[in-house]
Amino acid sequence: MYRGPEGKKCAAGLFIPDIAYKPAFEGQTIRNLLVTYPELRGLMPLGVDLMGEFQSIHDRSNGQNTLEEMLKWIEENVA
Repeated sequence: MYRGPEGKKCAAGLFIPDIAYKPAFEGQTIRNLLVTYPELRGLMPLGVDLMGEFQSIHDRSNGQNTLEEMLKWIEENVA
């Protein structure tokens, strides 16, 4: 979910400003969103492929180590 209860946002969703968010985004990968809605590309700090990987790290996490896994990925993949 790009938007969750109580205003929470997922790892990729936090880069989507509320004014640009559409409920139709839900259920789509960030890769698909960036192809379907190219205006979102300028809002993302990483390219399409890296944002897809970043979202995958978040989505595959067991919830207990999400932050650690994401930080490790950032250290290894973002200059």
